[in-house]
Amino acid sequence: TTDLSPNPRADAAAVRHWLALCDFYHFPHVTYFESWDDLIRKLRAADLAAISARMAGANVRLLGDLRGTWRRLVERMFGGAAPGARRGGPP
Repeated sequence: TTDLSPNPRADAAAVRHWLALCDFYHFPHVTYFESWDDLIRKLRAADLAAISARMAGANVRLLGDLRGTWRRLVERMFGGAAPGARRGGPP
């Protein structure tokens, strides 16, 4: 938990805290830029098809990881019972 406001305007510590939790800063193959001129330079030099292909591959791996994580969590929560199965006798 934190006491830092999620809507900081002048609090650099709060900005750093909340930006670190933004998932889009952690996705692979995202191109960051420092200014509009930097963005234009990077766009002109970028192989967008290759970047897109790498992102798609990363998304496939991430989806597999997430499915595995949820599968393990559900198995732990319900002792391996099938979804919708009743346990412990009649309701």
